[in-house]
Amino acid sequence: MTYSNFFHSLKMHFDECRIDECKEKGCRINCDKNKFRHLVIFKGEKIVKKLHKNIKICDCFIYCAIGNSLIVALVELKSKSIKPSKIEEKFRNSVEKIRCMIDLCDGINTTKIKFFPILLYKSVNPIDIKVISALTIRFEKDGSIIYGKCNSNLFEIIKNYD
Repeated sequence: MTYSNFFHSLKMHFDECRIDECKEKGCRINCDKNKFRHLVIFKGEKIVKKLHKNIKICDCFIYCAIGNSLIVALVELKSKSIKPSKIEEKFRNSVEKIRCMIDLCDGINTTKIKFFPILLYKSVNPIDIKVISALTIRFEKDGSIIYGKCNSNLFEIIKNYD
């Protein structure tokens, strides 16, 4: 499956929410566009405004395709302190928005999507990481938050956690 129609629909419905790269206050996730058949990045704050909700949400929503796999990565970037309860809230709210986006785009079976909740940080308190590593975020099945340093590579994260 190429997912071309899905990506076209995503771009059509959410074009004003698209961004070129996922970065926030000196923290970023590197997305080497040559590694993906399709890659679209959306700014979380713009998605919230488009869907008329005033909620806390992840910084970026990344939809991409590698081979026959459709991947959705929620990315939260932290340049300062991490509060586990706020991180959990942002991921849970963002999952709801993913569902809204997919519903608007028709025709994708969500059980086929590989889901990656990703938290990147500049520095972190080990106690906070212990709490975050115990959290589960449910898309179609429970998944743990993947965490790492700012400037990590999306393709490598997917390869290592798939």
